[in-house]
Amino acid sequence: QRLNIPYTINVQCASSSVFIHESIMEEFRNAYHNAHKVLFVSKENQEKLETNMATKLTNAEIVANPFNVRHDADPQWPEEDIFRLACVGRIHFVSKGQDLLVHVLRREKWQNRPIKITLYGKNQGNKKQLEELIKLYNLEDKIGFGGFTRNVEEIWEANHALFLPSRYEGAALVVIETMLCNRIVITTDTGRNRELLRDGETGFIAHAANADLLDDALERAWQKREQWRELGKQAGKDIRENYTSNPIGDFTDHLVAAAESKR
Repeated sequence: QRLNIPYTINVQCASSSVFIHESIMEEFRNAYHNAHKVLFVSKENQEKLETNMATKLTNAEIVANPFNVRHDADPQWPEEDIFRLACVGRIHFVSKGQDLLVHVLRREKWQNRPIKITLYGKNQGNKKQLEELIKLYNLEDKIGFGGFTRNVEEIWEANHALFLPSRYEGAALVVIETMLCNRIVITTDTGRNRELLRDGETGFIAHAANADLLDDALERAWQKREQWRELGKQAGKDIRENYTSNPIGDFTDHLVAAAESKR
């Protein structure tokens, strides 16, 4: 602002558990209101930040993040000797909520069902706790670790569905990638999930990140487990119709247009 240079802010994630202190609220408002554009990756994140600053951003727009699978990805469907769910994301309880998986799978009904969750992702400070929780509740045959891989499509050659118990998200790329790989999503109502998924049809959404609500979402999915393959195909169709195939190009075009409008 001091140099009179137009600027755009790209908000990748907003949380309702971290708040701006009132002593710097006006500084934040000034920064956001005077941006040429404030770009969010989900409408939900825009609302969270507007609540945090107690203001409306008339310069806000929604943009799409890039994904890490082919747009026409179609990994082979795994055998159904056991129903395999993947939890993909950094192992970080505050954001991704993997601790909640333990409190769902420890319930007796899941102990007696052919289901397993494999976690894929780098440790960001909570793997030790998660390993100990798995041992504490004797869940070694229900929850395992698949390590980190850059080949996301390989994950979906081995798994039937995504189970993502996030406490907050911007726009979870793994949800978009899962749908592009023709798989269903079981997750929480955060970030862009509600915009992308049709509850009960292409995914199963828990209204909040707690064990009871996640258990309910997983139970609803389980009751339709024989339809997962067809529901996954519909998820793939939906995401290709409703999400850009070229998010990087679109974002670049957006920035160029913004710069040209200020000349």
